[in-house]
Amino acid sequence: MSDSGYSRGTIETYLVGVKAFWRFATAKRYVPPRFSYDAMRAGLAMVMGRHKIRSPRIDARLPLIVTHVDSLPLPDLGQRLGIARLELLRDRALLHTLFYSGMRRAEVASLNRQDVQEGWAHDALVIGKGDKERNVFFGEDAQRAIRAYLEARNDDLVPLFLRHDNRRGRAAGHGGERWRLSPQSVWATVKHYAKILGVPATTHHFRHSKASVLLNRGASLSEVQDILGHASPDTTKRIYAHYQTQHLREAFDRYSASAEELVAELPAQRAQRNRQTS
Repeated sequence: MSDSGYSRGTIETYLVGVKAFWRFATAKRYVPPRFSYDAMRAGLAMVMGRHKIRSPRIDARLPLIVTHVDSLPLPDLGQRLGIARLELLRDRALLHTLFYSGMRRAEVASLNRQDVQEGWAHDALVIGKGDKERNVFFGEDAQRAIRAYLEARNDDLVPLFLRHDNRRGRAAGHGGERWRLSPQSVWATVKHYAKILGVPATTHHFRHSKASVLLNRGASLSEVQDILGHASPDTTKRIYAHYQTQHLREAFDRYSASAEELVAELPAQRAQRNRQTS
């Protein structure tokens, strides 16, 4: 694929499936003893080579997506049999959850209403990338939006976020799993409102935004690593370390001194030395 001119992104997309298959086959002992999954990964890394991780660039207008959806008037209950109202309430809850928690879209789509205690929970335990558990957190705005959405739904279906369009089918089945909002739909919702406002944004921009806000307001890299669910602190550092530039500048300005200031301190320093030797 590389020799044929495929982009790196396309190749890596295919490799995700290939590696998942061989990880499964190795765990089930379907492969010969001579096969090594780790060696295969190392070989792929050599073929692909290292590539520079670009620092994310977040449009400062990103929060406007959340406030814009909050400002939209709720449709009447008679509009599309109440579907339009439910969709707007859902989108508000969804965007607040993405904005505040920094969760991945697949993690958001997998949330159940029990995970968030009907919108009263301050945090929830999710299974993130690599099947690793971590705690995610919700703010008061997200909690209120979730409660408003669930109250309007007036059902006992398991998923937190549902499809409400006419193409979802009549029967929810298995507690509403058939109607669960997909990760792709979560992504499409963000893109829909971002396009209306002319703001370049995806679900991952909300995640990057959360990280940058935390770092710029004093959170450590290790704390952000845990909040975002990065397997390695190196990942967090490579992607987000540039956001600490402002803090470094503040420290630089706070503790630096001009030549005149240092010269002015010389008499006091000499006097102190004389006192110590006398």
